[in-house]
Amino acid sequence: MENSRFDELLHQPQLIVSWRRFCQDWDRQAFRDVIGTRYELGTLMRLLSFDDVEVRRAAAFAIGELGDYSVNNYLAQALHDPDQGVCNLAEIGLRQIWFREGTDVQRITLRTLLRANENSCYKDAYRVASMLIKSAPNIAEAWNQRAIASFALGNVLPTIRDCHEVLMRNPVHFSAAAGMGQIWDMIGNKPKAIRAFQQVLRIHPRHHSAREALERLLGSEWKI
Repeated sequence: MENSRFDELLHQPQLIVSWRRFCQDWDRQAFRDVIGTRYELGTLMRLLSFDDVEVRRAAAFAIGELGDYSVNNYLAQALHDPDQGVCNLAEIGLRQIWFREGTDVQRITLRTLLRANENSCYKDAYRVASMLIKSAPNIAEAWNQRAIASFALGNVLPTIRDCHEVLMRNPVHFSAAAGMGQIWDMIGNKPKAIRAFQQVLRIHPRHHSAREALERLLGSEWKI
């Protein structure tokens, strides 16, 4: 049995071998160390369209672990993959990649913003995000983190404006589009809420909360 297993692994691409090992031991660093030295990002992106679903899953995960912001739009295409697993891994990868824009210092600031919002330190998050936006206005995630803080502080319309700024810079930011939909829905602007949720599904067809919102808002008019 051990020899047959060894022979099987010997003839598998390293990406699949490392992916299967990760699914057993959950050692992200070991996966990154191996794949980062064996594969170029361009190769991993091409593998996203491979026929074998396991290869696509492994590639989506690898891009999320190793990719920088330059692969953002390409990885977003995997949100339309027919396999739920590929879509889930692409979504997770995109959420990681959005924090890899800008310089090293700016990336550290983005992580600081994320922790501040996660810890409900919304005033601090809003202040730091505003400073980052002033110095680096093209970083989409800075606007998104400020939108999160702004909404938590009760500033509804500024939140919508910040979500719009996010999408101007990162048109595949489904979270910002969903946030806009939730706010328009909350304040009773049904047409704008519908358009926002439809935008979410154009980016991310499997986005469950956007789908549920449209089913509720459109009723019998809802079409998949």
